Amino acid sequence: MQQYAFNLQESSGVYFLCDGNKKVVTPNGSELWTKSEKLAELMLAEAVEAGLRWDDWRTIICFQSRYCDYAADQERLNRDTEMLEETLYSDNFWGFNEPMRNRAAIVSMFKQRTLSNLQKLPLNDRVIFLTSAEMLNTILLPHKIIVAFLFRDSPHDIADIDDINDFVNDLDDYCREIGLTFNLKKKERLDIWEKYIKTIARLFLTPQ
Repeated sequence: MQQYAFNLQESSGVYFLCDGNKKVVTPNGSELWTKSEKLAELMLAEAVEAGLRWDDWRTIICFQSRYCDYAADQERLNRDTEMLEETLYSDNFWGFNEPMRNRAAIVSMFKQRTLSNLQKLPLNDRVIFLTSAEMLNTILLPHKIIVAFLFRDSPHDIADIDDINDFVNDLDDYCREIGLTFNLKKKERLDIWEKYIKTIARLFLTPQ
């Protein structure tokens, strides 16, 4: 069984996740790093607990690995950002937490108000949408989470567990309606969505 000795190494304000004395690299060959000590400590805790889960979209490691890849490849970043519009047209979360039940109208409104602004976001925010598009085929869900929890005038408080539970239960109900259950029991699904929401919050609220 392979043994890991995960640790953090800091150099000029950049924190690298390491395995022993060797820097960890993503599947695409980028070093895994962050300028945020807080995010670095979260990545270390995830790695120690469960290893390097590159495609586990509940984890900081999943999102931060894409951040590092995009930081090293501007051409790929521009190309994938342009493709977000295609994700929007097939996004199944258009109806979640949405009183207007007209898909075409909702997609059109989001495209006009929000889609163009994604290209202007700093990379640590943009990668939330890029990774969610890659892993869940959605940019509407992270948008709805950010609007619900992470603005000053948001209706929900990310620090309030009752607010999170209410939102997660509504989200799970909607996912069952569209057939997205991951073949898991409800408690397991709720845990997945709660971790995803908290990961997005940590990334959105922590500048790099």
